[in-house]
Amino acid sequence: MIVVARHDDHATLDWLRTREANRPDRRRWLVLVYKPGIVAAYNLGIESATGDVLCFTEENAAPHPDWIARIARAFRRDPALGGLGGRHIVHERDGILQGKKPRVGIVR
Repeated sequence: MIVVARHDDHATLDWLRTREANRPDRRRWLVLVYKPGIVAAYNLGIESATGDVLCFTEENAAPHPDWIARIARAFRRDPALGGLGGRHIVHERDGILQGKKPRVGIVR
């Protein structure tokens, strides 16, 4: 796991550093981004990662507990798979916004 955080987001960095001391795996996991924008953060995450599959989530996301297992299954089922994504569920007030398209995010 790699967490990419803004270099000047002190509240987040303080919270993350309290978790770093308790990690049994001392590999580098926190990387700081100095360039503005989400693309710079994504690119730094990609550059810092190792392995065959990268999984991204954002600071305001709440992935399902089995999201990594479901991603792994999809890649095992289809070795030619280049990427996949999920529906962005937006919570607003007391409900979930309903999208107007039945299928979204199709890359062709």
